Amino acid sequence: MTRYGDWSQTLTGRRFYVFDPHPDDIFIEDIAGSSAKICRFGGHSTEFYSVAQHCVVGSHIVEELTQNLLLAFGFLLHDSGEPYVGDMTRPLKLMPEMEAYRKAEHNINQVLAKKFGVDLNHPIIKEVDDKMLATERKYFMVPLDGWHLKHEPMDIELKPWTWQRSQREYLNRYYELCLRLDGAPRFVTSILKHTKLLKLSTIAFSSRGG
Repeated sequence: MTRYGDWSQTLTGRRFYVFDPHPDDIFIEDIAGSSAKICRFGGHSTEFYSVAQHCVVGSHIVEELTQNLLLAFGFLLHDSGEPYVGDMTRPLKLMPEMEAYRKAEHNINQVLAKKFGVDLNHPIIKEVDDKMLATERKYFMVPLDGWHLKHEPMDIELKPWTWQRSQREYLNRYYELCLRLDGAPRFVTSILKHTKLLKLSTIAFSSRGG
């Protein structure tokens, strides 16, 4: 099968066609491993703070606010396009010249939404994303006026994880939510996430992609 455009290699040694993404090209291990090494704020934070940690923490907040596992799953995955196209800073991303980048990111997000069965554009995901931004700025950026943030920082404490922990926590949260969405009670996944059985259980019982 002929694919459009060139490809880049993923963490697990697969080809990913940025301008011709297919659901079968997307693997959660690639998303977790790459987003754990991508620093928020284009690397201009005072400490390393990963996209993966942002997604995990926000996922728990969404669940707490909504009691909706699918929305929590959506937040966990809402930045999953970044491992494939990179994390471009907002001022550059919004420029007219970046239309090809925005189109590629949009197409990848559509494929992600289809593969995992989530709404990546749900209003609560955007709201919590904006609240996370205000909170992360408080903890990890040098103070500077002019941000025009929509929300005040949340009353939570953020401590940065290593990329290794970020990758591990991301995968654990993914497998936990897969199991719970398929009917496993929370106390079961709470026990399993401390063992190597969590991934095995998800592979055995979950019908979700990845």
